[in-house]
Amino acid sequence: MRINLTITYMIKNLVLILATFISMSFGYENGVDNILIPPSFNQNSSLACNYGQCHAIAKSTNMRCKHCVSNSGDRYCYQHR
Repeated sequence: MRINLTITYMIKNLVLILATFISMSFGYENGVDNILIPPSFNQNSSLACNYGQCHAIAKSTNMRCKHCVSNSGDRYCYQHR
């Protein structure tokens, strides 16, 4: 009786491990993650911002901040006021 319980436990664990690996393999193909991005999304476009993009420059990267400003006429986002 004890041997049957051990075998049943091992089979359940094996099925669980196999199911985990199989489900993980569906999102990964040829070394590239398959992430769906809507076609209307463009990171470089300021169209996503209602009043424009922040004009601050990050000290660490020397790149422009990607946040949107809150009000019309503002030049900086909430973090760079």
